[in-house]
Amino acid sequence: MNFTKKMTLLAFLLTLTYSAFAQCNCDYTINPSNNSIVFDGAAQGVQPGQTICIQAGYRKKITFRNLVGSATNYITIKNCGGKVEIGGAANLATNEDPLTFQSSRYFRVTGTGDVNFEQGIKILGSKPGRMGIACNSKSSDLEIDHIEITQVGFAGIMAKDDPRCDDYSVDRPNFTMYNLSIHDNYIHDIGGEGIYLGNSFFRGTGPRGCTSQIHYPHELRGVRVYNNRIHNTGWEAIQVGSAVADVEVYNNHITNFATEDKSSQNGGIQMGLGSTGRVYNNFLKGGSSGVGIEIQGIGENYVYNNIVVNPGSVGINVNTRSTPLATDIVDQGYLGGVYIINNTIIGASSKAVRVINVGPVSYSPGNVIYNNLIVHPTSSWLQFPYQTDWTSSHNVILNNLTDAHFINASQDDYRIFSTSPARNAGREVSSFGVITDFANQPRPLENVYDAGAFENLIMDSVVCQAGNDTTLLASTNTFTLTGLASSPNGNIASYLWEQIAGNQVTLTNANSTTSQINGLSVGVYTFRLTATDEQGISAYDEITLTVLPATPAVMHLVASQGIVSTADQVSSWQDQARQNNATQTNNSNQPTWVDNAINGHPALAFDGDDHLTTANSSDINVGGPYQGKTLVIVFKTGNNVNNRQILWEQGGSTRGLSFYLMNGALYYRGWNLNETSWQASLDHSNITPNTTYIASLQLDANAGTFTAYLNGVKVGQEVNVYPLFNHGDASGFGRLQGSTRFHDQVTNAQAYYTGQIAEFYAFNQVLTSEVFLEVHNDLLVKYGLQSPQALPLPWVDTNVGNVSLTGSTTEVDNFFTLQGSGSDIWGTSDNFYCVYQPLQGDGEIVARVVTQSTTNTWAKTGVMMRETLNGDAKNAYIFLSPFNTSLNFQRRETPGGTTINQHAEVGFTNPHWLKLQRQGNTFTGYRSVDGTNWVLVGSATVAMTQDIYVGLAMISNNGGAFGSAEFSDVSLTSGTTYNSRIAEQVNNQTPSLIRVYPNPGKGQVSLSLSAGLEVYRVNMLNAQGKHLGRLAFASGKIDITRYKAGVYWLQLYTNQGIKLQKIIKVD
Repeated sequence: MNFTKKMTLLAFLLTLTYSAFAQCNCDYTINPSNNSIVFDGAAQGVQPGQTICIQAGYRKKITFRNLVGSATNYITIKNCGGKVEIGGAANLATNEDPLTFQSSRYFRVTGTGDVNFEQGIKILGSKPGRMGIACNSKSSDLEIDHIEITQVGFAGIMAKDDPRCDDYSVDRPNFTMYNLSIHDNYIHDIGGEGIYLGNSFFRGTGPRGCTSQIHYPHELRGVRVYNNRIHNTGWEAIQVGSAVADVEVYNNHITNFATEDKSSQNGGIQMGLGSTGRVYNNFLKGGSSGVGIEIQGIGENYVYNNIVVNPGSVGINVNTRSTPLATDIVDQGYLGGVYIINNTIIGASSKAVRVINVGPVSYSPGNVIYNNLIVHPTSSWLQFPYQTDWTSSHNVILNNLTDAHFINASQDDYRIFSTSPARNAGREVSSFGVITDFANQPRPLENVYDAGAFENLIMDSVVCQAGNDTTLLASTNTFTLTGLASSPNGNIASYLWEQIAGNQVTLTNANSTTSQINGLSVGVYTFRLTATDEQGISAYDEITLTVLPATPAVMHLVASQGIVSTADQVSSWQDQARQNNATQTNNSNQPTWVDNAINGHPALAFDGDDHLTTANSSDINVGGPYQGKTLVIVFKTGNNVNNRQILWEQGGSTRGLSFYLMNGALYYRGWNLNETSWQASLDHSNITPNTTYIASLQLDANAGTFTAYLNGVKVGQEVNVYPLFNHGDASGFGRLQGSTRFHDQVTNAQAYYTGQIAEFYAFNQVLTSEVFLEVHNDLLVKYGLQSPQALPLPWVDTNVGNVSLTGSTTEVDNFFTLQGSGSDIWGTSDNFYCVYQPLQGDGEIVARVVTQSTTNTWAKTGVMMRETLNGDAKNAYIFLSPFNTSLNFQRRETPGGTTINQHAEVGFTNPHWLKLQRQGNTFTGYRSVDGTNWVLVGSATVAMTQDIYVGLAMISNNGGAFGSAEFSDVSLTSGTTYNSRIAEQVNNQTPSLIRVYPNPGKGQVSLSLSAGLEVYRVNMLNAQGKHLGRLAFASGKIDITRYKAGVYWLQLYTNQGIKLQKIIKVD
């Protein structure tokens, strides 16, 4: 027997079989075997909801019989512990199929049993005329997914029962096959049909051996075929026959079909006799002799949003036939018409659309051909008989590919530029259920439907990006504007940067893609980049710079300023932000001011009995409850880091915050035990004597987190944290100011510090990532912990996760040299080094990997998009690795979820180009040897927020050693925010929270807010939702003078989320 039941395995005291496969939650396990295996569910006692695992390895042939689950509890068959391989033509007889299901119902066979494989089950092949997976003997209600099938003699997947001589038990109406779901499979190099569901001869057939008998094959009801990749099939890629109700075929990617030129069996997708339903959002290319989509059904056949490229014959062919029996779903007639809508058909060698045989008008009225985009070399693109009821209108017919203004037809990107004649060329078709396009964007995006499979996503013929909005501190008075522009009409002829709002500054090189700003001060600035192409068509985009005060701190002590001392004995360290001074009147316990202490900067030296105290203040301890706190301290350890030593603390035994040293570790503490009952304790070991550090902690009660940083790098986080309430306990430096709470005890022992403190910040807020980075980058450079910033803004670098070595990057003329470490980008959390910037909405990053060091066979270098900078964040990553010189595309779909390696190829050497695109929640990776001709690597759906991070990411995969990576030709293109997101935000907000007046308005308008609503930021969006710029907002007023007359959206960032308010601008 080649399978074991879980109860039996338990008796073997954790044998290897059980140990490995209990993790897969198996009720039964099928072990590897070179023999044929028959698994009888009834004989084995399999119950609904149970799981049958196929252990990783090879099987010659598996037959499942009598598996009967229930409608709510399917039986699952899956791989476990790795990849399963079954069959192979050389190992099978001429009448054998590798995987067969007989007399089974309510079951799923899936290759998702191991996250390391997208298709964890592989069918290796079968003899001519045989199948890869066969479902018969009255099987029904089945799901087949994530399986690779190749080298099969006839059909990759077949599900049906053919009529048999003198046996009418599987004829209709005696048997019906229900609920077939075939999805996410990879089917390639097949002798006949990729997927074959239902019988082709709905109108009646004579079985082999008794052709004089007429049998009527059974019906299919409930069919879903989607997300399958099918390549190289001799006959049709997908055929569905006798499917009379509830049928959908969608999102399939089909290439090189009908290679055998089999007459009447050469469609990319064939909806055969007796079939109804919807065929939509499919991509088909390159049928050597075939029809793109063949409709032979019984009406109510909807064909829309499909892309058909270079079929060997007709693009869409219609040859419908009526039902033959009075007892059929409709009495010897048709359910309705055929509706061919919003397809893109390119390069059909015959007709783009051909209608051969449709029933009389009385049977199939209302057939339509609407809104199709057809590139066809002749004007005779359409053929249909005049005696039938067909209406053709609002189709766009073009002779040449270039006339369509596709974004990149050479890379199969058939989205259209706004200059395309397909834009706004269609008619309203929502009554046919066509309300989204191929990319699932809403139709129409403007007021009128576009023709073809895509709605126009680029609202201006010239695409112009001025860069992402950026926040700076006043310590930075210069900034480099970097823009991008492109046009479908030719080259960009001119650029112009202009200042639109804010205090007057100077711009140099204003007629280039990059322009230098000089003279920035505190305030909000808006700059516009206008790009004009060779045809004189222009577009503009705006960027908003917000310059904050040098620090929004409530307390800032720095040893170079505000020192009151006698003979270098410090009696008062005066606050540079407000009046929260730290003092000591007892001259025997005063720290000493030391010049040139840390990297040429002064510090206060504490010798083991010195301390400073800060008086009670609403900024520090008696103004709570505090929802947010950020504390930063710069210190240099003394000779001893093992004794308990207070750097800074506030509070007592019930509420407080502190930094302290103990046993060679730095501790970060927070607690509030009375009102909200929480405490957090984080520590970082390997603190060494006579070493400079920058320690930071952030309390974020809104997010419920307490986070520790060392030298700007996150080193730990605790959750379930709440506000810090008022307390009258003293605060200060160098020792306890009273009783306090350590990680291991509550005590009033002094815990004096021996070492130096150079600078201290306190903020009553959680700093934005821009301000946090600005503060820390300045301190790291100032105190010699990091070289001066070598990256052009808005690029910044950081370690993500737990990385022991601080990385660095230099950039010269768009050539980036990264030096970083990190253990891996894999599993449930990542530890790596990256250079990144924010990205709002859709966009893409392109980079050329020039070199990478081989510190480990799984060192990684590539481009990444990431929801947050947390180690466990959702992400998509395409990268190169020395391991087999491989190129990989991977993703993590949920925070803390398992990373999935979706695609891997080997044999790639540097230099090599990589590209990663985001479109909605779809992330797609490409590779190229020249940066011009791109090859699709993989695509994945990961639901991320609109605001994410994008950049260059690398690991040495050797945590104790640096690796290096070089990138050139790095470019980042930002996308737009579409009106689907506008609709979502408007629908989700509470009415009457905000009123704008006057509306319409021409200059300044005012906001009236309901009680409790606070506005932090205001953006201007156009009517389609594209971000135009940030607006200055003060005293409840907004200035919209600079915008042209039209309809806009105000996007308001508030303490209750993002709100939207429509506004009309008049001249």
